[in-house]
Amino acid sequence: MTCKLLGYGWATAVELLCTAFQEGPFGGDLAGVDRATGKPSPMPLGHVFIAIDVDALCEVGTLGDQPFQIGIQFRLFSRTLRED
Repeated sequence: MTCKLLGYGWATAVELLCTAFQEGPFGGDLAGVDRATGKPSPMPLGHVFIAIDVDALCEVGTLGDQPFQIGIQFRLFSRTLRED
């Protein structure tokens, strides 16, 4: 069985960082429409900024093009899922 929900894990991580950990609104509450009246309403968006010290994890020079190659593999994998 293959999963067609590409990006779901990352979307969940972003949702947690931008809403749950800030006790903010999520889902339909961010639609920009008041559910009771149907009129436009402000969108109270949450934000998160992350800085990663790569040198604390490994030497930057050892990364090479591995992040780029991982991205290519993700794209190839998503194509194979669409072909199934």
